[in-house]
Amino acid sequence: MSDDLTPTTGDVAEVKREPTPEVRAAMEELEAAKRGLVASLDDLNDASQSALDIPAKVRRNPVRAVALAGGAGFMLLGGPRRVARFMARQLRSDERGPNHGILPQDVERVLKDSGVARDPAVRRALEDDFADYIKQKGEYGPPPGAATSFWRTFDLIAGPLGTVAARLLVERLMEADKRWIERRSRGTADR
Repeated sequence: MSDDLTPTTGDVAEVKREPTPEVRAAMEELEAAKRGLVASLDDLNDASQSALDIPAKVRRNPVRAVALAGGAGFMLLGGPRRVARFMARQLRSDERGPNHGILPQDVERVLKDSGVARDPAVRRALEDDFADYIKQKGEYGPPPGAATSFWRTFDLIAGPLGTVAARLLVERLMEADKRWIERRSRGTADR
């Protein structure tokens, strides 16, 4: 037997050859790619740990962390719409409820004839009860008008914009801190 052949089990012999320059270059590229993958995985691990380490973010910058979390919660819970409706209620000069004018003409006549129409609490209670009754029957819709059109348009615009703003605030809250990652890679990160 020659030096290139070494006996193996059975009748087959394995040939050992020195890799060609192309194979050697490919093996070096493979090793470099493995090192790059390991480095990328380490960076990804550090970034995810930094993004999820909320207590450390609060310790480093408590005002920013609370502001981002509060802003995201405000947007997700429909804060702009609630504030706009509150302001509209405050600016409205009359004390009418949302169901004002919903009572049928016959009921209005009875109220005026009996003198009960002068008490705003009674009128509001009757209007609210009648609105609940109509809603249960499935025949209630807000009366068409400028205010209804405005709030529908506001909902169509503010809803998606609020969702986008909330998503951006959550992304800012959860973003990785690059300085923390650099300190961690040097082994000096504070936990």
